[in-house]
Amino acid sequence: MEEKHTKPKGVDWRGVRRRVRLWLAPVSAAVYWMGRTVREHVLPRL
Repeated sequence: MEEKHTKPKGVDWRGVRRRVRLWLAPVSAAVYWMGRTVREHVLPRL
């Protein structure tokens, strides 16, 4: 019964990690595409 003390209450780290990964996927994709467009359009003008 001592295992209850080691785990923080109400935090399911497996679910949290999955949610963070789902949230980060579109964000990283958007950052990647912004970086590509900047490299293709802005840098040639400089």
